[in-house]
Amino acid sequence: MIGIPERPGSFRRLCYDLGPRLITEFNYRYADNDDAFVFAGVQLKKGVAEKDTLIAQLIEKGYDVTDLSNDDIAKMHIRYMVGGQSPVKLSERVFQFEFPEYPGALEKFLETLGEEWNITLFHYRNHG
Repeated sequence: MIGIPERPGSFRRLCYDLGPRLITEFNYRYADNDDAFVFAGVQLKKGVAEKDTLIAQLIEKGYDVTDLSNDDIAKMHIRYMVGGQSPVKLSERVFQFEFPEYPGALEKFLETLGEEWNITLFHYRNHG
């Protein structure tokens, strides 16, 4: 689970800061105007050492990181509950997009989307 500022461009910046790794899952729901929390899964080719390095790098860049790698119950439930229910009524439209799965695809999608739209709900899961 990663805490990011709730402002335009933060989601894309996080994807950039995760580096050239394949993002396997990404869940987010708008909760308030200050902080956002995302549930993210990334493919690691070098195991625990790479995970520890990535977490340290994210913390160094100012992210609030909670490692849920060994907590199967939390992973099973948090992916569906991340962000909770918004305390304010939102005017939303829901869209479904399909794009190819490769490292950087999510970041490219967000760059293409631009900052004209505020994403209030996002669920992505790599299905191979």
